[in-house]
Amino acid sequence: MLDATVLMDDQRETEAVEELTRAISFKPDLQMLNLRAAFHESMTDFSRALQDSEAALCLDPNHKDTLDLYSRTRMQKTWIGVHMIDGLAKRSVVEEAKQIISELA
Repeated sequence: MLDATVLMDDQRETEAVEELTRAISFKPDLQMLNLRAAFHESMTDFSRALQDSEAALCLDPNHKDTLDLYSRTRMQKTWIGVHMIDGLAKRSVVEEAKQIISELA
């Protein structure tokens, strides 16, 4: 786990996650799952952060750090999803307006 933390400090996120994945595949551990979830969150990979948080909560449903991370990540994923949908809707309106203008010309 220390190696993954050092890699993350060196901004080698992918390698840090790979290191934790190897360790978790050998023996699932609450702290390693929580740490990998935090790394995924920092990389804005909210789906994987949620998966790891849920796996960690299966080992200890009352683990405060994991509960906090899970809650925070769900909010971030929802916020991004809403804004992406909002952005797509705005682009659709703009594209539709351009189409109408081009038909009028």
